[in-house]
Amino acid sequence: MNKYLAPAVVLIAVIALVLLIASVFIVEEGKQVIVTQFGRPVNDVQSAGLHFKSPFIQKAYYLEKRLLPWDGAPESMQTKDKKRIDIDVWARWRIVEPMTFFVKVRNEQRGQKILDDLVDSAVRDVVARHNLIDVVRKSNDELIYETEELERTEADPVFGRGRDDVEEEILDEVDLTEYGMELVQVRFKRVNYVASVRSTVYDRMISERLRIAK
Repeated sequence: MNKYLAPAVVLIAVIALVLLIASVFIVEEGKQVIVTQFGRPVNDVQSAGLHFKSPFIQKAYYLEKRLLPWDGAPESMQTKDKKRIDIDVWARWRIVEPMTFFVKVRNEQRGQKILDDLVDSAVRDVVARHNLIDVVRKSNDELIYETEELERTEADPVFGRGRDDVEEEILDEVDLTEYGMELVQVRFKRVNYVASVRSTVYDRMISERLRIAK
């Protein structure tokens, strides 16, 4: 009888170990978990540590809780004053409602694609409402001229906004609430003039320097 007892104990121990492994999951700092039962989300876990679930019928899907990067492709667009420029934008986002995010988006890759559409559209709309100078200048302070004569001859002596304001306007334009996501930051990485605009800008710079010299 003893020769059957030892294998039985080993088998029971193995089954218990398998059940234990299938029943627990660990949530690391910076992560959050959606627990599904037969593919349907039933719970979200936000706190780090050891947690339990029903073995085999429930699964744990890990999502990022920290800020996630988004880097858009350079896009050509037109400003309010009809200047065509190429803009490259980056952003930071995060998952704030994991249950909503899992149901409507499922994973971070699809979240990135949603941002591709919404952020690019918002950038295009906001840039179209602003002049070129609002996009390229860092400050919204009044321009300071070297001479009174130069100020009198300048066509647009005062510009109302700067790049920070335009970026903030883009941020307000993108609403990700229905996806359980939040856009935290939007920044212009690069603004390039197309060839025709570049020559115009250079001509204006030369003209300004000549007026200052005179």
